[in-house]
Amino acid sequence: LLKMVNDLLDISRMELKTVHREIKKVCLHEIISSILELFQIEISKKNIQIVFDKDNSAHCINADADEITRLFTNLISNAIKYNRDNGIININLYHADNYLVTEIKDSGIGLKPEEKKKLFSEFFRAKNELTKTISGTGLGLSIVKRIVDSYSGKIEVESEFGIGTTFRIFLPSSLKSV
Repeated sequence: LLKMVNDLLDISRMELKTVHREIKKVCLHEIISSILELFQIEISKKNIQIVFDKDNSAHCINADADEITRLFTNLISNAIKYNRDNGIININLYHADNYLVTEIKDSGIGLKPEEKKKLFSEFFRAKNELTKTISGTGLGLSIVKRIVDSYSGKIEVESEFGIGTTFRIFLPSSLKSV
């Protein structure tokens, strides 16, 4: 309940544009590494293999560290929660055009086409035979989308039910790179 209240407060602040940002140099490889460390117990319980290219050259932007941490915490948490036992999560950082791209690919449940259309809606949770035991508020991806949009970025999702999901987060590097 507390998590849901905090999520709703964050969404409200984003809508009202009252979010206070502390813009500074944020290195995505460091944030992602610390998130993976935070989730190590869950990763171990499900015996998920993490493949993360830790090449840290030029993967920094000027942004609010808390927002960027929240963005990737939600995505990595979902990649773990919705993955299968003995699954895999691939995380890649690279530059494409004027963007710093973060790709998070899991071997989990995946989405049905009708679920993918609602993915970033508040309170939406995929409801099928594979997700009925997984808890959540349905606000995480809505928050992810709002954060990405607030940085003039974009998000892409590829998913196949029963195969897995890939999220690509594009954050403008030409405007915010360090």
